[in-house]
Amino acid sequence: MEESSVIDTTVAQMLHTLGIEESKELSDNIGNFDVQIFKVFDFIPDLVLTIRSYVIKKKFTHHFGNVQKFENGIFFSFHNFFKDTSNNNSSHSLNEELPHVKIIPMNSSQEYTFYKNTHMKHVGILVSIDYLKRFLREDAAKFSDLLTCQNSLVIEEFMSDDILRTINEIVNADNVSLSKFYFKLKAIELLYFLFKRLDKRVQMTFHRLTRTEIQNLYKVRDRLIAQLDNAPPLGELKNIAGMNEIKLRKSFIQVFGMGLYEYFQHIRMQEAARLLREDNLTVSEAGYRLGFTNLSHFSRVFEASIGVKPKKWSMEKSIGS
Repeated sequence: MEESSVIDTTVAQMLHTLGIEESKELSDNIGNFDVQIFKVFDFIPDLVLTIRSYVIKKKFTHHFGNVQKFENGIFFSFHNFFKDTSNNNSSHSLNEELPHVKIIPMNSSQEYTFYKNTHMKHVGILVSIDYLKRFLREDAAKFSDLLTCQNSLVIEEFMSDDILRTINEIVNADNVSLSKFYFKLKAIELLYFLFKRLDKRVQMTFHRLTRTEIQNLYKVRDRLIAQLDNAPPLGELKNIAGMNEIKLRKSFIQVFGMGLYEYFQHIRMQEAARLLREDNLTVSEAGYRLGFTNLSHFSRVFEASIGVKPKKWSMEKSIGS
């Protein structure tokens, strides 16, 4: 009970710090989170760093409005990059999010649906655009669409080893000296590795997307990865999106950084890597489970995505275990 009280106080302090009014909707929805970890590192007016882990008690939808103290800012949310074992004894089977980074301008309003028994683990960085530009300097022009803070812009990116390492250093830091200095530098380091990945994206003009279009693109993404042994037909995805083929392909790349089939194969290979290392499946078992009938083709696709052949990946796990 004492730990819960501390977390509730921390949440209230953060809302006050950011200038967010605690409405009845917000108060009611906070009760839908079983909060395990909630830490805030306040470097206002430059940035705020948060570490959060919670389980959703019931399905609900929440509308996120503007954040007064960071209206000219961007929120970078790093999802499911670290382990939290506090729910190991839960009586419920918990759903884990895919590891990804979500980027949202803070002058926009967003609506998000939370699903029951989902375990969400986030490291969040809320940063002033002016502060970010001071670091990017002449490179800021490469990210002009993001830094002009279009209110319809949503971007997702996958993790890199550098991002994963830095997040775990942040989460696992305990009793570090000069802690404020340490966590601010780590937040900047994390943003550097993220922008390094964003810099590899194909340069394209960003087009305004409505809230409904963004929601439909996420439905397309969810359908793509719902059945990794069989890619859905393009016609079905067009119907879900309510877009023609050209707009769907361009809009999907704008949000997710890669094409429809490329995204499907990336998630497919991430699952293959997990099956080999965590479920201890053989290469043939993993390949067949994911719909490959030609194991040589599976091996080539796996190596192109993960960087090593599946057999070597599996053997490295055995040696390290």
